[in-house]
Amino acid sequence: MKIIKSTLLIIMLVAASVSCVASSQQSKSEGEKPVKNTVLPRSTPAQEGVDPIAIGQFVDALMAVPETDIHHVMVVRHGKVIAEAHPEPFNKDDVHTLYSCSKTFTMLAIGMLVDDGKLSVNDKVIDLLPDKAPKVKSAALKAMTVKHLLTMGAGIKPSLELRQESKDWARTWLAQPVTKLGKFQYDSMCTFMLSAIVQRITGKKLLEFLSWSVHHEPWQMGRQATSERQVD
Repeated sequence: MKIIKSTLLIIMLVAASVSCVASSQQSKSEGEKPVKNTVLPRSTPAQEGVDPIAIGQFVDALMAVPETDIHHVMVVRHGKVIAEAHPEPFNKDDVHTLYSCSKTFTMLAIGMLVDDGKLSVNDKVIDLLPDKAPKVKSAALKAMTVKHLLTMGAGIKPSLELRQESKDWARTWLAQPVTKLGKFQYDSMCTFMLSAIVQRITGKKLLEFLSWSVHHEPWQMGRQATSERQVD
């Protein structure tokens, strides 16, 4: 079991945290951008009606689960952080890889475009990316919509090899057989295709579009970086 720096770090609400409203963080890692960051409000478990002993027991139990790799635990109540804990060698300022949580941000970008009237979930994928479509198109490919991508029902067999071997993911993926349109198959390529659509409509990469649209303030974002693939 990993050694816990502190079984529980209770964040007290003090004058310093109240007066600290914004700060800029300069990233040292390549690909990360310094952005304006608003500090989340802090409180104590007792002030928000939570038993601090119960939180400590929960964190200890969580860390004791076999084969877990917990980096950081944050407990939020009534919109305020009431407790944080992190096992060694991690600390509260580490930047973490979000993996498939990035799908949430991609879906949000799609929703914003739909809300702005620039996109419909019923739009055909090959109409949005016509230059990436094969010359010979099956009826299933012609019928594939943004909604199919959102629900991972594109009907194309998931393949890790495709991403490893191809330099043009969108073109290569759309050239694959569409055999099960509408049937759920977990595939990160659906999310990639959605990001390609965002880039094609807005002229901006996904993170750039989200940054430009919401200026980060409502997100409480600090340092951030992405692994990107250009969609021409």
